[in-house]
Amino acid sequence: GVAVSELCDRVPRHRFAVLAVSFLLGGIAIAAIGEIGGRADLALGASFLAGFFTMGTQNTANAIAATIYPTAMRSTGAGWAIGMGNIAQILSPLIGGALLALAWPPATVLALAALPPLLAALAAWRIGRHPSRTASLE
Repeated sequence: GVAVSELCDRVPRHRFAVLAVSFLLGGIAIAAIGEIGGRADLALGASFLAGFFTMGTQNTANAIAATIYPTAMRSTGAGWAIGMGNIAQILSPLIGGALLALAWPPATVLALAALPPLLAALAAWRIGRHPSRTASLE
């Protein structure tokens, strides 16, 4: 989170692009874990990258959420962002475990697990390109 946050602070005009790329890399790393096979060294590296990009980027996104909302709704907006993340942290292992119990291949389960960060990448990219965001940065 510190590395992604620092990069967002250094390039504030492109902070949503930084978030988008970081979420994208996290999604790719999650999907790669399932495709690596029996190589423990590669699985460890992919797991590190998945955690680095997904957790670090989500923490940065929560911090940015606290800055983009107007003061009157800042706590509500940031609270919802954190709350949705907490719900996902609870439901994800339950869903993954249920799919594995149904004998789904681990690679397929991990490919599905890569979808939320990929969708978050798309959302961050779209927010960064929204006319109200770009006008307020000029």
